Amino acid sequence: MPRILLLLACAVATALSTSFANATMRITADRGGPIISYTDRFSQARASGEQVVIDGTCLSSCTLAIGMLPPGQVCATSRAVLGFHAAWHQTENGGTAESPAATQLMMDIYPAPLRRWLTQPPLSQSAARH
Repeated sequence: MPRILLLLACAVATALSTSFANATMRITADRGGPIISYTDRFSQARASGEQVVIDGTCLSSCTLAIGMLPPGQVCATSRAVLGFHAAWHQTENGGTAESPAATQLMMDIYPAPLRRWLTQPPLSQSAARH
């Protein structure tokens, strides 16, 4: 009887670990938010092996998935829309101000080809890089 319980416990543990490892985070309408929330979120996904599929709008801090996850763990569909901008923070009077340090942190996380693309001059005035 104890051996059957042990085998059952092992089977349940295997099933649970397999289902978590095969979990998929699907991003469809993410407007971004505090950088720390996304670094925590994507660090957990990286550690668990969770796949991340960008299948819609992924703006601001959401784009950190590109640099924080290995290429085989993150992908984008043809419906993906990525939005990049300088990081900002709220001021004491309720306004906003750019945050060069946070912007640099994000740039450091992105892979080199994306950093080059984001910092290159536009090809024309009508070329939009959002």
